[in-house]
Amino acid sequence: MFGNFLTLIFRQFARQKVYTFLHLAGLAVGIAGGILTFLFIRYHYTTDRHHQKFDRIFRVVTDLRLDDGSVEAYPEAMPPLAPLLRRQFPQVEEATFFVTNQDVTVRQGDRVFPEHTGVFLVDSSYFKIFDYQWKQGTPASLQKNTAILTERWAKKYFGDRNPMGQRLDIDKETSVLVTGIIADPPPTTDLKAGMFLPLDVIPTFEKDNWWYLNSTNRVYATLKDPTKEAQMEQAMPKVIRKALGADARYIQLHWQPLRDVHFDPRTPGSIRRMLVHTLAWVGLFLVLTACMNFINLTTAQSLRRVKEVGIRKSLGSSRRQLLTQFLLETAVLVGIAFLLALFLVEVLLPYLNQWTQSQLSWQLDTSLTFFLLLLAGTITGLAGAYPAYLQASFAPIAALKGTLRSHRTLSLRQVLTVTQFVVCQVLITGAIVMVCQTRYFEQADLGFKKDNILLINLPEKGKEHVVRQALETYPEIQALTFQFRPPSSTKINGGTFKFADKASFETFALREKIADAAFIPTYGLQLVAGRNIIPSDTLREIVVNEAFLRKLHLKDPNQILGRKLDYYLAHSSLPIVGVVKDFHHLSLHKAIEPCFIGSQASLYQQVGIKLAVDDLEETLPRIRTVWEKIYPQQPFEYQWLDQQLAQSYQAEGSLANLIVLFAGVAVWICGLGLFGLIRFMAETRTKEIGIRKVLGASEGQILYLFGKSFVIMAALGFVVAVPIATVLMQSWLEQFTYRISLHWLYFGGTLLSTLALTLAVIAYQSIRAARTNPVYSLKAE
Repeated sequence: MFGNFLTLIFRQFARQKVYTFLHLAGLAVGIAGGILTFLFIRYHYTTDRHHQKFDRIFRVVTDLRLDDGSVEAYPEAMPPLAPLLRRQFPQVEEATFFVTNQDVTVRQGDRVFPEHTGVFLVDSSYFKIFDYQWKQGTPASLQKNTAILTERWAKKYFGDRNPMGQRLDIDKETSVLVTGIIADPPPTTDLKAGMFLPLDVIPTFEKDNWWYLNSTNRVYATLKDPTKEAQMEQAMPKVIRKALGADARYIQLHWQPLRDVHFDPRTPGSIRRMLVHTLAWVGLFLVLTACMNFINLTTAQSLRRVKEVGIRKSLGSSRRQLLTQFLLETAVLVGIAFLLALFLVEVLLPYLNQWTQSQLSWQLDTSLTFFLLLLAGTITGLAGAYPAYLQASFAPIAALKGTLRSHRTLSLRQVLTVTQFVVCQVLITGAIVMVCQTRYFEQADLGFKKDNILLINLPEKGKEHVVRQALETYPEIQALTFQFRPPSSTKINGGTFKFADKASFETFALREKIADAAFIPTYGLQLVAGRNIIPSDTLREIVVNEAFLRKLHLKDPNQILGRKLDYYLAHSSLPIVGVVKDFHHLSLHKAIEPCFIGSQASLYQQVGIKLAVDDLEETLPRIRTVWEKIYPQQPFEYQWLDQQLAQSYQAEGSLANLIVLFAGVAVWICGLGLFGLIRFMAETRTKEIGIRKVLGASEGQILYLFGKSFVIMAALGFVVAVPIATVLMQSWLEQFTYRISLHWLYFGGTLLSTLALTLAVIAYQSIRAARTNPVYSLKAE
């Protein structure tokens, strides 16, 4: 019987080639979207879950609470905290302090490797918390002046040679011996290390300083009982009071479970949990849209098979046998669609990884196998159950007469079609809004000039004057400045301060932009009062921004000129000599904060070079030549400022790309469904069309006949989609301090694109039907 069913199924597919294609194309694309969504969700929810103590690992993070009520959240904690946790708290099984992503230059023989990420400085407890697969050596191999490498980094430095016992030079200051090799960590980790060095590699490391809060500092701990998290959180204020005294009121420590670290915006490479959940819902709706499309087309064609059902029932087929046949037919279609979907996933996955800056793995494991089986079963049930039940329920006499009409089916078909329009229009609106927000980030006025500015890392300190003299001889170099970072950067330092004529500190923190006197003219910052700082190698005077004035409730910038403040970087009070117009020193995710510009040569890490527009390609080799003469053993590393700024908005760009992709998938599925329904309508109303043409109906009238109901359904879908899209997009936009407003044009674009798709499909099918010779139309059954 099963073989007979399959034979009949494939004959049915062969007879209905167009509808079989429509079924497969819709299901395959919907299933592929569901699988890609699952891979994306699995990637982010399995981050760092390979550690055996995952459920008991916590990160200690710091909140800086200021007197004005503001809170600044940081991922770091103090170096002395880890040993204190080990000593004083029996609930703590182990605690470790380490430093992530040290910026170092590694030398192996004559080769130089600048490493900006991936070098971790760790203590002996690190490998007791986090699990690695050791290829050579043991956790005890990390001693003074030694290094542990991953296999990929070992191959980078030593090729096919055995790296054990080999030496590497770190920053011309330290020589380390390779004493251990570990397997490359999985891509699903936030601890992306390639080299581990002991903490004492930093000669100035302040291990006992409770105020040593650096953006790369991390404290992690494992608890014997993870339910003691709240107890540890309550114990932190006492620890801080004992260490910091009266200043402890500014600091609050929190225990963050490792499962939450990847979804914390403070973590580099993190993603918001809301975003993952949003994409999960989008993937679900794509699959449901594909199922609705299948149900619509199948129920529409069910009237074609009424005589087949009537004959089979008259010959003794039971309702159960017919139900089995139709469900099996759906299962075969779903199976073929799954094979096509897997092929699409294989093709699209590299592009998806590129768009989302991820490393999604197409590796069949237990979770993926279970998901695929669940998805196949669910789709077969959702898409096949109702059409199979409907067709198996036809009364044999009515079926043989061909007199079946189902108003209920028509009503359901309309509901499903409207629902498809809703999903499609919500996704189109989301895609338009997210693309516009991303464009806003790219085109917003940041308060400084960002075009044609080259950033070069300084490999050594003390040669700034030589570099300036050599580069200023080229007329195509319009300006250059030495700086810690450019005007807008994700890496920015700051601290509390007080005015020299006051005893107490101010209630807000002050961000710092360390750069020389050429910083303001190079980036085109606008002075609104006072003057620029004088050239100096040490911090002697500063220029503040307008946000600084607003915090002090001052309206006239001249009121602040001449006042002096005390700051931790300066040995004496710093006079304020100027005020600049506000510029975005952080990304557009955050509001502009009080900030100052001051010179401190010992902190310069980059040179920013403003180039003439027409000489970019010719000037770069000349700069390289000068650089290699001044720094002969150092690599020439550069980056364009506008490209660096664009990296701050990769997450939003990735999301926009995904939503555009999924909106395209939804439009594709919706278009296929419309095409199938209108084609079926044209086939079933062929004789009616012929009669209308004989009676003088024009092509426009026939187009109206076909299109009226679908345009109404598209409009109804738009009415439902607008409030849904408004709520979702407004919620998404609220996470940004600087954002676009929801404009009616976004919704108008959605409506126009949907109507254009609908009318294009209707026009193609209806004009095709209208141009058929009435003689052939009137002969149709």
